[in-house]
Amino acid sequence: MSVIKIYLSLLAVLFIGLGTAHADKAARLKRIDDKERAYWFFQKLADPATPKTNNSKWPKNEIDHFILAKLETQNIQPAKEADARTLIRRASFDLIGMPPSHQEILDFEKAYAANADTAMEKLVDRLLQSPHYGERWGRHWLDLVRYGESNGYKADEYRPHMWRYRDWVIDAFNADMPYDQFTRYQIAGDELAPNDPAAITATGYLRLWPYESNQRDVVKQWNGITDEVTDITGAVFMGLSVGCAKCHDHKFDPILHDDYYRMKSFFAGIYPDDSIVATTPQQKKAYAEAMKPWLKATAGIRKDIDKLLASRKAGETKAAVKMFHPDLQKIYHKADKHCSPWELQQKLFIQRQVDVKHKSTATKLKGAEKKRYAELAKKLAQFDNIKPAELIAVDAIRDTAQESPTVLIADSDNKEPMLPGFLTLLDPDDAKLSPPQNLDHPSSGRRSALAKWLTRPDNQLSTRVIVNRLWYYHFGQGIVSSTNEFGKQGLPPTHPLLLDWMARNFTENGWSLKKMHKLILTSATWRQASLVEPSMAAAQNDPGNLLWWRQNIRRLEGESIHDAMLASSQELDPEMGGEGVPESKLRRAVYQKLMRNPRTLFLNTFDGPDGFSSCSSRDITTTAPQALMMLNNRFPMQRAQTIANQLTKSKNKNVAPLIDQAFETILKRQPTSEESSQAADFLKQQALLVKTSPPVKTTTSKMVPKIKTTPFKPFKAKVAGLSTQAVNIQPDSLYQKIELTKLKHQENDTFTIEAYLHLDALYDNAAVRTIASRWNGNSSGTAESYGWSFGITSKKSAYQPNNLIMQFTAENIAGNPLYQVIASDLRIPTQTPYYVAAVIRTGKNGGDVTFYAQDLSKKDSPLQIVVKPHKLVAGISNPKRALVLGGRDQTLSSMFDGSIARFTLTDHALKTEQLLIKGAKAKNPLSDLSFVKASLPSNLVRLLPSGPKPTSTPADPFYQSVVDLCHSLLNSNEFLYID
Repeated sequence: MSVIKIYLSLLAVLFIGLGTAHADKAARLKRIDDKERAYWFFQKLADPATPKTNNSKWPKNEIDHFILAKLETQNIQPAKEADARTLIRRASFDLIGMPPSHQEILDFEKAYAANADTAMEKLVDRLLQSPHYGERWGRHWLDLVRYGESNGYKADEYRPHMWRYRDWVIDAFNADMPYDQFTRYQIAGDELAPNDPAAITATGYLRLWPYESNQRDVVKQWNGITDEVTDITGAVFMGLSVGCAKCHDHKFDPILHDDYYRMKSFFAGIYPDDSIVATTPQQKKAYAEAMKPWLKATAGIRKDIDKLLASRKAGETKAAVKMFHPDLQKIYHKADKHCSPWELQQKLFIQRQVDVKHKSTATKLKGAEKKRYAELAKKLAQFDNIKPAELIAVDAIRDTAQESPTVLIADSDNKEPMLPGFLTLLDPDDAKLSPPQNLDHPSSGRRSALAKWLTRPDNQLSTRVIVNRLWYYHFGQGIVSSTNEFGKQGLPPTHPLLLDWMARNFTENGWSLKKMHKLILTSATWRQASLVEPSMAAAQNDPGNLLWWRQNIRRLEGESIHDAMLASSQELDPEMGGEGVPESKLRRAVYQKLMRNPRTLFLNTFDGPDGFSSCSSRDITTTAPQALMMLNNRFPMQRAQTIANQLTKSKNKNVAPLIDQAFETILKRQPTSEESSQAADFLKQQALLVKTSPPVKTTTSKMVPKIKTTPFKPFKAKVAGLSTQAVNIQPDSLYQKIELTKLKHQENDTFTIEAYLHLDALYDNAAVRTIASRWNGNSSGTAESYGWSFGITSKKSAYQPNNLIMQFTAENIAGNPLYQVIASDLRIPTQTPYYVAAVIRTGKNGGDVTFYAQDLSKKDSPLQIVVKPHKLVAGISNPKRALVLGGRDQTLSSMFDGSIARFTLTDHALKTEQLLIKGAKAKNPLSDLSFVKASLPSNLVRLLPSGPKPTSTPADPFYQSVVDLCHSLLNSNEFLYID
């Protein structure tokens, strides 16, 4: 037996499980006993008649008859109907995830008083037509399929096109795509509708698995990925923990060991092809025609580039492939036509890692090769004007071949191939496959078979599961409480006949989710009040409200809290779709970039999903971090400040109308007389606290330096365009640090720093000798802590002494605060004149810092250049922080010790040839300082020894009290809960 066969056998035992392959249908059927067959979930859908009830006035549709019939058996009366304000607020959060406006509430109350049923129908219809409906219900679906926009694991690389799947889900909900089509497209859209871009995008469902991009054991990894896809599909679409049958027959449910691998076989042939585009054949043809002129014009240039990179790429390929098992290396070097389907799949996964290496090949060129590549790239760019826009790339899948890899269960003597099939209990035969024809790539048709079986109207699994999910999201609890587990490990249904009636009604009405929403929301059951005293019968017979004699109080999810705050402050950006954005962007939370590690801070604190497993129901916790988040996080505070600004615009300090407006804006109602009185007292007390708080102490401007030193001294290096004099920056001296003011504008998050300097001494500890900064040295992760600092490390630094570094505290790709040190490993010695620079580039997926350093004491000393990546996307340049030369804003730590002869700050990334050291003139810099005269230029302000500038005008006590009132209302249970 070959090494690879032994290797695969061991993997099969370890990751597939021991057992005997019972391919024989009769033998498999005998392994399921009558008790297992009788379990309710595996029975065909019942066709129950609408129950008769004693109370004929309460029910509004069939749902109510089923609910009331059970209540009457327990002698429980349903609760009264909620008031109009409660109903519109509940409906709005249920369907669009945001609160109604105060005016919408008033209009609905008026219509409801005239005809409650008609008003409810019109309200539901209006909300279902809102584009925000798809955003709300799309988020529910993304929870289920463990949506994330990165790979996970330690590297957690960003997936640049995954957001298109999120947008497809939202669009599908808004269009009321029939759920059967919605399901089929996600599992087999490329096979069923290969010319429909939406169907191709939908297969992004099969790309949502976590992926370790440097995992060399691709056999083990791919086996784990297909296991995970099988498990998720079983839970999401079938409501079963099929993964329990991975190693043996399911211990509780009639799911055979064989059934797991029959299910897994449907996905055996898939591959994540990054070249897939979501376009029609006509668009592809038009693109190919449009590319011809560019291809012809650039053929020679591209050939030269390929030739230049060929040897380096060959070396990278060899080095990358060498990391894999020797037998996998042999597979990689085989021609595709000689590979089995399984071998081709493994080869493609190895190629993914090779391709990652090739993406950065050009950046590793040096000397003449680097110069030649730059010349060729520049020539190639000259033809960009004739190159058509790229087709729409998506994260999707395809089959590697028409024949899929064999799926095996380890066996002591032989391996019986497991063909695609469904649960033996429901359909013991192998699936009938029809490989699709006329595709631009071969496909097995396996996933099409699964998709069609899952969406049969008589499929008792998938139909029950989806209507139960709708019930859960509208009531906070499902008819089956364990919404991803309908087997014996879950909980039995409280109303099995209602569940089956709804499943039948759902399919008979075209699998329309919106019609089912309307049926639920117009029912008397859903319209019940939640804040009611239980009757004696209810308290004794149904204390948990499992029979729905009232509505449930529910806390809003993190996304709805976030969006409701923005809606209240009128700051919500209504833009829909597009690539994920940082948390700082004021768009709906569903559009925030969702990296798996780490998650968005605000949403994660409020029980957001982890992105690794299917989340069928959010945890609802009450924790100290949530309270601290609401009180101290910048997001709620900024919303409170915005609302307060709106309320105090008129400068009228009459509190009564202001309190009314605050309640209307945030809670969408008028305050009671008691609340008005309490709010007025609160404003008075808060204003008094602000007014009587001791002022911030600042040091007098009459400074006596502790160190007597010359404020300016000669700069020894002779450089063209450089002054012969430098400002002497030393701690406790006259010019220990200097604030730069009167800049034309902020440098933003992409900029260039240059300095000619002479470092006198390092700290004896790990502190940094700061050349320049817009930072206060705080890395706590609040908005005030954001900023940058450019400096040189000292004797006990973890980055070694004399290291030229950048320090950042800003937002990463997930929108979370991140402190990051970027060390150049360029050493800046003391007592030596040097040129140093840093070019900070920031983009939507992170960026880099290019460091420059040159020794000015030696003739013909080379310019050293180092490029280092960073993970930050926003907030690097903090407008709240002063730009300081020689230190940091409002602190006396990490200060420079030496002299600076010239300093420039430019609001964009300079190329190497544009730097001062290359003899270039500074073009439109934000600041260009040289010290010709023995005095500071007029645009500099000497900072005081204690750091802070003199305080500005004290805060307005009245305004601050209004901010505090708004902040309190945003923290109230009434804002955070729906009833």
